[in-house]
Amino acid sequence: MSRRRVGWLVVVLLVVLGSALALAATRDRDPGTFHGSRMASQQALQFASCYEVFQEAVAPPEFRCVGGEPTGTFPPCSPDTQQILVRGNANRFVYAGLDGDAAAMFDGSNTVVGNCILDGAYRGRCWGSFRWEIEGTGAWEGTWSGTFDQIANRGFYSAVGHGVEGELQGLHFSGTGAYPGGPNPGTFVAAVSGAE
Repeated sequence: MSRRRVGWLVVVLLVVLGSALALAATRDRDPGTFHGSRMASQQALQFASCYEVFQEAVAPPEFRCVGGEPTGTFPPCSPDTQQILVRGNANRFVYAGLDGDAAAMFDGSNTVVGNCILDGAYRGRCWGSFRWEIEGTGAWEGTWSGTFDQIANRGFYSAVGHGVEGELQGLHFSGTGAYPGGPNPGTFVAAVSGAE
């Protein structure tokens, strides 16, 4: 594994661990029992890491090229565009190289809907929702947001999800994804709370 990829994995892991510990610390706000509940919540955390791989486009996005014109191809806006508004971009992702005690909870197909506000160089903030189907186990639903360079395939995002079906019902996760650029898949790391 290259030093660059190891560096990305370390950053992602630190962000996820920090988010998971913050989530566990806020589960019980009663000052008399806070420490005991925090310890119980931390003991119940489970972790997963994997590669996030694009599988297919589900629905094409709508583009608005502020200060420019749509091209009808890629890139979708003319070079004089100052801002690109993206709405309703839906894609399906699958996950490879799953590892960790929560790995089975993420072994499925994730349909992600995204919206972005990008500058003329296709860099900016994106956000949206997802439904992650885990066959025979249940489903996650949640939201995500992050910052991306769409042309270079570089960026990072954070996501929160809650189990809505089957064995995942009542569970929550906090996750972080990072894309190092080029044709590489993203790396995703998550911490699941509520698991016994």
